[in-house]
Amino acid sequence: MKEITQRARKLRQNQTTPEAILWEHLRGSKLGFRIVRQKPILFKYFGQDRAFIADFYCKEVRVIIEVDGLIHQEQVEYDQIRTELLSAMHYSVIRFTNDEIFDDVELVARSLTSFLRERREVAVVTEPVEVQAGERQYFKA
Repeated sequence: MKEITQRARKLRQNQTTPEAILWEHLRGSKLGFRIVRQKPILFKYFGQDRAFIADFYCKEVRVIIEVDGLIHQEQVEYDQIRTELLSAMHYSVIRFTNDEIFDDVELVARSLTSFLRERREVAVVTEPVEVQAGERQYFKA
């Protein structure tokens, strides 16, 4: 999984403009939560090591924050499957579009703060367990 760490590092160095704008509102626990960027989420899928790289991640409440650019309009099904897998592993995913960030990053930050606070109130983080979702097997990271 060394490759995934290197890929995440490269993504941090070459972040998109909307990611950079949002990061200025997230870094340094500005929202009251520690959030990291380009975080590899490791898991096993049918016995194989797999990973997703989250744009931003808050470990405290297991929330993945995604910034959706134009590419996401072409990969809607992939994003849905990815969100389903992450949900089965007890992650919550919240998405913001580039336009939302460009238009009103303050509103995005307020919305995200509310979402994180809600998750803090209901979050129950357990030890790693096997999770069943339909006919697929998922393993909590």
